[in-house]
Amino acid sequence: MKVKVATYNIHKGVTGIRGRPRIHEVKRAIHGIDADIVFLQEVQDRNERLARHANYPNGTQLDFLATSVYEHRAYGMNAVYPHGHHGNAILSRHTIGHYTNHDVSDHALEKRGMLHAVAHLAGGRGKARDVPNHVVT
Repeated sequence: MKVKVATYNIHKGVTGIRGRPRIHEVKRAIHGIDADIVFLQEVQDRNERLARHANYPNGTQLDFLATSVYEHRAYGMNAVYPHGHHGNAILSRHTIGHYTNHDVSDHALEKRGMLHAVAHLAGGRGKARDVPNHVVT
């Protein structure tokens, strides 16, 4: 069985200039790739400032990016601040059995994490196989 994977640092779903939301463009790009599993970095699962922008989706970035295309997802929170938090995420068309976020920070100024998940893929003969999937930022 072939599995198509992609990785994308979404930079918190904002532009580098003026920090304007670009989460709709990110979603179109992810869905256009049409991967089975997508590894994401810098996903803001909560951001009260961005939520005030016009046309910003309700709910979390992860839920908005997944919609009906990626039924299974995992999130590992790395950075926490007064108005929200962000981390790594995995979107998958395959069942994610379990996942763990590991702190791999090397100093106190910036938190880094490695999200480890086990996806259950249907094998060639219908058997499920555990395949570890990793994302590091």
